[in-house]
Amino acid sequence: MTEKVMAFVPNEKVTLFFDAENMLKTDDYVFTEKDGKTIITLNSSCQSDSFIMACMFPYFKGTFKEQDQTYLNNFKTYIEKQ
Repeated sequence: MTEKVMAFVPNEKVTLFFDAENMLKTDDYVFTEKDGKTIITLNSSCQSDSFIMACMFPYFKGTFKEQDQTYLNNFKTYIEKQ
């Protein structure tokens, strides 16, 4: 797997691109402030060079969302302990 930082705007956003063979994923993390707290919003998309894999992605949409939410929750837990 390769990972690239596609965009970085301090205190505003980070965009990461992952190439895991047949899975191409873009994660766009947007940081906003509300009532003195940071809100992280993730916009992500998955594509594939393979027609078969691209056809299967809609069936795994819930799994991808769940996995991303788990990563965000783990990050929140880690940061709040610091």
